[in-house]
Amino acid sequence: MPAIVAIGTTQADSADIVIPAGGKATLSLFGATGPSVPQGALALIQRKASNNAYITEQVLTTMTSSLVLDAEGTWRVRREANPVAFGVDQN
Repeated sequence: MPAIVAIGTTQADSADIVIPAGGKATLSLFGATGPSVPQGALALIQRKASNNAYITEQVLTTMTSSLVLDAEGTWRVRREANPVAFGVDQN
């Protein structure tokens, strides 16, 4: 899976993810030492609105570390500044 947010602790946004009608993408958190997700990891799944603002629709956490995004639209992933180093993959 390609990393759309590289491992780190600073705030970072992915590039826009465009989901066409009928399309989907799997988003997953990963830690610095492999697929295990460190405690405290948190990433926001945000939808781009018609006014170009991003609205948080979902959250990835240690307990819910992956999801299938299957709603048509333009999306991004935001990692807020966090003391825990982690990244986000897209498949």
